[in-house]
Amino acid sequence: MTQQAGGEKAIIEPPAQGVYIHFPFCQRKCRYCDFYSEDTGLERCDQWLKALLTEIELRGQAPNRLPAIRTIYIGGGSPNLLPPAQLSMLVDSLYEHFDCRALSEFTMELNPNRITPALVRRMQSVGVNRVSLGFQSLQTNELQVLGRLHTVADCLAAFAKLQTQGFTNCSIDLIYGIPGQTMASWQATIRQVLELQPQHLSLYNLTYEEGTPLTNALHQGEILALDEELEWQMYAWAAAILTDAGFEHYEISNWAKPGFYSQHNLAYWHRKPYLGFGPSAHSFIGHQRSWNVNSIDQYLNLLAKGQLPLEGTELISDAKRYLEILMLALRTNRGIELKDLENICQDNADRIIAQLLERLGDQLEMLITIDDKSLRLTTRGWFLYDALVKVFLDLIKEEDYGH
Repeated sequence: MTQQAGGEKAIIEPPAQGVYIHFPFCQRKCRYCDFYSEDTGLERCDQWLKALLTEIELRGQAPNRLPAIRTIYIGGGSPNLLPPAQLSMLVDSLYEHFDCRALSEFTMELNPNRITPALVRRMQSVGVNRVSLGFQSLQTNELQVLGRLHTVADCLAAFAKLQTQGFTNCSIDLIYGIPGQTMASWQATIRQVLELQPQHLSLYNLTYEEGTPLTNALHQGEILALDEELEWQMYAWAAAILTDAGFEHYEISNWAKPGFYSQHNLAYWHRKPYLGFGPSAHSFIGHQRSWNVNSIDQYLNLLAKGQLPLEGTELISDAKRYLEILMLALRTNRGIELKDLENICQDNADRIIAQLLERLGDQLEMLITIDDKSLRLTTRGWFLYDALVKVFLDLIKEEDYGH
């Protein structure tokens, strides 16, 4: 069981170690996506796999490698473009170079089209026990605005296929705030998804990332962004109906049936160590964060020379660590423990809470819940997360609380 914002349930601690594999190929990039991927280079998949296996071997030999892998997550890109034989080679390499005996969750992202029976069978044979399906919408016009290649029928067929094959831990991604989306169309999508009875849902507010085709269309007046008040109504309505349907709202954008939280993502939010493999992937071990080059060409060239494909590393200071604890904790229903807030504020948590009350006034109770153990954001507070985090950071800066 887990604690909801404002609730009193016990908390499940996340696993300690995770592995993320970035598959950098797509059939076609979506109009809103700024994740690193190529949509013209799938013929280089063999080269990418060879380099990936080298990276796994090199990191497996490192003195600070993870002692035991608890979760694996293959994302992208479109991982369902990965040939089944290559999926087996990837997993075999992980098992050869790392201790995977304690593996409890193995997630693979899938786009609803091009999910072949051969891939599904291979996923099961290598131990994939959780899938994340990128529906994004169940409205044809909204899928077209986003530049998705799949259809509504593809979504429904993909979910049915996975259910038939015995996958009992299925997550579905949806987006709200799509240009042209209405409350009625959003409600229709949510209700139809609930009829499928997935175990997990991720609902993301559309963001306009600079340089993407969708953002360019916005700047050129070809599309109109939704009003923020309508986006809030969509978020609040979804939160209420999902709670009624038995889902627990355990992170800003994530809802799960009891026992089906994403253990891999919880590890991120609770600052547990993880390794990232593939172009643009990040790793976090001890007090160091590192990230790989976001170029397939550079990735292939460096690993062909037997070099790790690192673009940069960062030693995390105590001050930054405390701020990360604050920012990540406020994303979750666990919130920030007051003892951690004391550390951040140099034993002046009461003072910063008083300043929050002064700064937020009558809005405080609508945005923040405080008890004798923790400080948590309400549903409204989660929707305004960026603004609230800025308030916290401004107070810390003004009072020089950071270590």
